[in-house]
Amino acid sequence: PQTGTGRGPASFHLLGSRNRVVQVTLPTSFTISNGSASMLVDSLVRNASNNGNQEVRLSNTGYFLLLVGGRLNVAANQMGGNYSGTFDVTVIYQ
Repeated sequence: PQTGTGRGPASFHLLGSRNRVVQVTLPTSFTISNGSASMLVDSLVRNASNNGNQEVRLSNTGYFLLLVGGRLNVAANQMGGNYSGTFDVTVIYQ
């Protein structure tokens, strides 16, 4: 969950062996909802894009802060309120 204002990228703390390369896969989209109202989040991107591939290298302490953002598709006359949803991030050791 987001803290503070609730705005900004989702953050994930990746922990493992130091200097290890891991493959990160994001979904193409997901939906957030507020009761019967919903919005699509798509065009997901992450920090440290290595020339378009999905690999990141953990630090020499075995840590990487993964940040994920995306495009929120707001419809005309979208109902106001608090929206929430979930999405899966897959991390695979190489």
